[in-house]
Amino acid sequence: MDLVRDANANHVVQVAISRVPIEHIQFIVDTIVSSVQYWAVHNYGCRVVQRLLEQCVGSTKQKMLDDLHSCAATLIADQYGNYVAQRVIIIGSPDDRSKMINIIKANLLSYSRQKYASNTVEKGILFGSEQQKREIMLALADKCENGESVLPSLVRDQYGNYVIRKSCSLLVLKYYTDGRPETLLEKLAPDDRIQFIAILGPEIAKVKFRSANKQSESVSNDLFCIPKIGDDC
Repeated sequence: MDLVRDANANHVVQVAISRVPIEHIQFIVDTIVSSVQYWAVHNYGCRVVQRLLEQCVGSTKQKMLDDLHSCAATLIADQYGNYVAQRVIIIGSPDDRSKMINIIKANLLSYSRQKYASNTVEKGILFGSEQQKREIMLALADKCENGESVLPSLVRDQYGNYVIRKSCSLLVLKYYTDGRPETLLEKLAPDDRIQFIAILGPEIAKVKFRSANKQSESVSNDLFCIPKIGDDC
């Protein structure tokens, strides 16, 4: 426990977890798993928890995940716990990823405006299923009770603007399939693509017209860089 708390020694523990067969470091596993919620929000312990999530299997990993899910709302917004929440989304099973993203969706606007939670929201957008991405994006384009869009306030928010930019950049992200560059926009269902651009485009255009804010300009550039199918940005 003293090693995990140490700024330098925690790296030794991480390497042991990554390189040594689990059966030879069971004492490390037992120490962390027995109090994983404590270590998940520790400035150095959160790194060790992430390594264990990558290396552990079976009932040990499931116990860790169950304990982490029970405090997921705290992890997402925590200075250090958000990294553990992100790791669950990135390498977790579809069920584990879904549990974390469901909490994000339930607190989407609040998390999007928070320094640490906004990082986890971005990972939810990147690694969620097609349906989850659609639900997050449509929620970001939703209206308040007074009929006004929530987008302008998020675009101008020091953390919320990154979430919106991540949503936009997903539409122009290039990757290769069978040697051919494609955009994620091409992978969205046609109706989803049309609906998302139809909702988001006009709202971002309003912000671009009304504001000289650099964050707003960056979001606008991300959105209006959306290519036609087959075209480069």
